[in-house]
Amino acid sequence: MDRSPNGCWTCRIRHRKCDEALPACRECSDRGIPCHGYGQKPEWADDKALLGAELARIKRIVNRNFRRTRKQQQAELSHGRRSAPPPAETHANDAPDAHVGGSAATPGPHREMAFREAQLLVHYLDYIFPLQYPYYTDEPALGGRGWLFWLLMKRGALHQAVLTLAALHHDTEFAHASTNRASELIGYHTNALQRLRQVISECEVHRFAENREQLVEFLACGSALISFEVGSPARGL
Repeated sequence: MDRSPNGCWTCRIRHRKCDEALPACRECSDRGIPCHGYGQKPEWADDKALLGAELARIKRIVNRNFRRTRKQQQAELSHGRRSAPPPAETHANDAPDAHVGGSAATPGPHREMAFREAQLLVHYLDYIFPLQYPYYTDEPALGGRGWLFWLLMKRGALHQAVLTLAALHHDTEFAHASTNRASELIGYHTNALQRLRQVISECEVHRFAENREQLVEFLACGSALISFEVGSPARGL
């Protein structure tokens, strides 16, 4: 979706896509920032100093709201770990039937989570990877990007970092179609940092050169996280 020239003035000065909703657009509402509406151009928009001050103010609000949401998310996760009951012992005879009425009984939330991750992984492979590495040339005879897909399927640090970047990019490009965006971004980003920290603690950096697989995964993970930081809403971009 192209950025509309008729978007609210907040989205225009921030160079963000605007759904032009009333009384305030979704982009501004989700970020918790003032929506300057769609009417006449504000006087401060033509003054370079005043425009810079307004952008700085909006950025501070975005940063504050993002930190607050992140702390709340971490507190909820911490509380959930403390209050969660120990897993009940399950015996084979006590397990529910795998098929009920001829259909598989798959837990809804887990199925939805797996589907969302599949969406984001494909989004990364199709749209983000070519942007990150425009000079990369596929070698079909060698399996194309199969090596990358294999690394992602290991569900390690790179897997989480790619989910983080893909969720951000998808949010930026299709903000009108995404829900619960802040919580999703925080969750993926937190998991990615934890996995990366674990990798570094288990394998000293100077030993990565001895294992090309680990080195490629480590560098790709770092690249994805850097890209996330550059485009993160925490920076008000």
